[in-house]
Amino acid sequence: MRSCTSQNLRLPTREGFTLAEVLIAVGILLILTTMTVAVYTTSASADRIRSSARQVQSAIGGARDRGLKAWKENPLSRRGLRLLVDAADPTTVSAMTYVGNEDYWDQQFVFVGRPDSPGGVPDGYADSDVVRTVRGYGTGWRDLYQQGLLVDGARIQLPQGQNGGWYTVSTYLLGNSSGGPEILLLKSDYRVPSAVPINPVNPMPPLPPNPDPRGPDMQPGVANFDDDGNGSTDDGYEFGWPGSDDVTPTLSTDMHAFATPIQYRLELQPSILPSQEPLRLSSGIAIDLYNSNIPPGWYQQVSLLKGSPVPAADRDASGNINYWGAWGVVGTDPFTPANDLYRQYSPRMDIMFTPQGTVAGATAAYGPIHLRLAEVEDIAVHRLPSDPEAAPMLYCTLFPLTGFVGTFQVNLTGDPLKFAKNGAVAGR
Repeated sequence: MRSCTSQNLRLPTREGFTLAEVLIAVGILLILTTMTVAVYTTSASADRIRSSARQVQSAIGGARDRGLKAWKENPLSRRGLRLLVDAADPTTVSAMTYVGNEDYWDQQFVFVGRPDSPGGVPDGYADSDVVRTVRGYGTGWRDLYQQGLLVDGARIQLPQGQNGGWYTVSTYLLGNSSGGPEILLLKSDYRVPSAVPINPVNPMPPLPPNPDPRGPDMQPGVANFDDDGNGSTDDGYEFGWPGSDDVTPTLSTDMHAFATPIQYRLELQPSILPSQEPLRLSSGIAIDLYNSNIPPGWYQQVSLLKGSPVPAADRDASGNINYWGAWGVVGTDPFTPANDLYRQYSPRMDIMFTPQGTVAGATAAYGPIHLRLAEVEDIAVHRLPSDPEAAPMLYCTLFPLTGFVGTFQVNLTGDPLKFAKNGAVAGR
């Protein structure tokens, strides 16, 4: 009988995995890793987008609260929030800051006037019956313009006080002159307050029509010539009230209402509040300005042939930049496919609040402001929200009439603002 030994009982052994098994295992591992990374990346992007939306909501709410507190301390104070254009991409915003102003500007007095050959050679004849000019001496407007505190669209009250009306102004002449009177142009006709009579001092009787063919009479039976002391070298703007004659031979002896200085009140641009650090959005997230619905006064746009050099910054007659940022390409011109759209955003995109917590000024007249939050990488390549490679996007919407701020999903089909317009608030 044969005895069993350990050698005879040894079982066959395996030294490792076959190549097929290794490849299958690696393939499964890669699939799981890819899925995990994709889910994590999407989740991380969504978290950062939501966090940025909360930051925007908090910043706007903070500006509104600051406005109420400042008003209680000084009824002339106003507070707001400024969107800061990103230096790396002038079509995006990645930070905000609080701004405010404490008072109006009312240095010296001003005169209102009528145009004399605007854009042409002044001849001493008023060419319009409307008053569209405000002329100041020693008002400091030119310095305010150079500092960016006085800009197109600013408001002026004429005259100052309860009887005065508010008008928006153009700084065209202010920015294209270096001396002489400081002139602002009104964007609407000046209206004489009912409490201010016409020609209260030494009123002139009606004069016969002026036969000079250079200009029609501005009012039946009233001559329309006036050199207001400057003759043929006039600056192009005559004194005059609506419907009045504009004869002012000697201002020192023949004063009329239209040659009488009046007080004014001018709104200046807000400035950054002291000791304010920028409020930055989450890393890699920005406000996509081009795909946001913002007031038209916040940007200007041109269409140029693809490949054209970036336009130069706008400058005034003195060579100073007119307070606009750098131009940036925002995409293809939908009306001229061979062209690109270039946009230049204002460095003063301000949302100012009234003491009641509503949005103030022309910004309120625009309607709801929809700010689209997106990944910087998606913005850079103009990626659509429906693109499978795009990270989640959100709208942060401000309703000016109430001051309410909501967060809304971007609609992936059709109107991107569908949910914002319908009030479908996104999760916080």
